[in-house]
Amino acid sequence: MIDISAVVPTYNSERTIQECLASLETNNVKEIIVVDGGSTDRTCELVSRFARTRTIHRAQPATKAREVGWREATCELVLFIDSDAYLQHPDALELLSKYFSAPQIAGVSCRVACANSEKLLPRLRDIDFRLSYPKDFARKGITECIANPILCGLFRQEALKVIHGFDSAYDTDRWYAEDLYLLHKLRLKGYRVVTVYHPAAFHYHREDIRDVCAQFYHHGLGRRMVMKETDSNFYRKKNMNELFKRLTSAQMRSRDFLIYPGYRGIMEAAFLMGYTTAGIQKRATN
Repeated sequence: MIDISAVVPTYNSERTIQECLASLETNNVKEIIVVDGGSTDRTCELVSRFARTRTIHRAQPATKAREVGWREATCELVLFIDSDAYLQHPDALELLSKYFSAPQIAGVSCRVACANSEKLLPRLRDIDFRLSYPKDFARKGITECIANPILCGLFRQEALKVIHGFDSAYDTDRWYAEDLYLLHKLRLKGYRVVTVYHPAAFHYHREDIRDVCAQFYHHGLGRRMVMKETDSNFYRKKNMNELFKRLTSAQMRSRDFLIYPGYRGIMEAAFLMGYTTAGIQKRATN
């Protein structure tokens, strides 16, 4: 397997960081670069217990942390993984690295699975992820990446250099759009980024309703910002008939099925608030 550097942005991640780093060691990552944004809990103490880690202390948002991290990496392939995610499969990165036999592939991201499915809100968020994937994704095993490539994604460092990494316009946590703009820049250079069904990355979704609403609000801000930069419409009307068919065929608890439409309505409203706010900000600056 090709040597891999992992970049892990952290901030008060003591609950999940050990599981994340242990999964990287199991996958024989050569170096783990942890970029800590000023944690005040036991995150840095727990990180220091892992022999392959190198911690960079920078008080900055996750986007900037990833930018700092990959530029410090020494390996040909760079894995971005959130500190609240982990790889369950012991050969996950070996499976991902095989896709780079095609020179146009710049990145391979994992399907996102729910790590805390015992909680209601994470289960509902997991439905969002499952509905966002193409219907035949499980059968084909691979699809073009739409979003979330840096939650757990492996990239050619050379391709990151070609596009000059993450864009400085997305250097605050409030935009949540660095993944979309990264995909856009790579595609402009003729690269492909794909998502694979197996292996999956297990992610601890947010458990507090205020946090989830804030997340969708910031997604709305970010998507409007990317739409401005790329002259693309990232927010489209949904085919409600198709969505209903997929929802009724999805495997979920009966209680979740009843609650999901209300949850989805609240999240859509939060997203639209952010999307509209970004439009107002855009007009104000013109």
